[in-house]
Amino acid sequence: MLRFIVVLALGALSVAAVADDKVRVTPGTDDAGTRSLATLMDVNRDGVISREEFRRHNADRARWQALDRNDDGMLDAAEQATGLRPGPRILR
Repeated sequence: MLRFIVVLALGALSVAAVADDKVRVTPGTDDAGTRSLATLMDVNRDGVISREEFRRHNADRARWQALDRNDDGMLDAAEQATGLRPGPRILR
């Protein structure tokens, strides 16, 4: 009987974990996801994302060029709002 209760409890926990994954915001899908990813990328907390900060989380050079519309080497708030998302990373 105790074994049944333990198995039932573990099953409930795994269902809760799966349900929790479905509720999480994927970065780039909405403002909250974009803001949270921008906060993660902005290591020095200056409000802009430098090319180096971006490359720590996304090695896609074409994506950088698409986001950095004014080609100043920084992503300001307006450029960040166009849809930051994680991409392929460079492993060192």
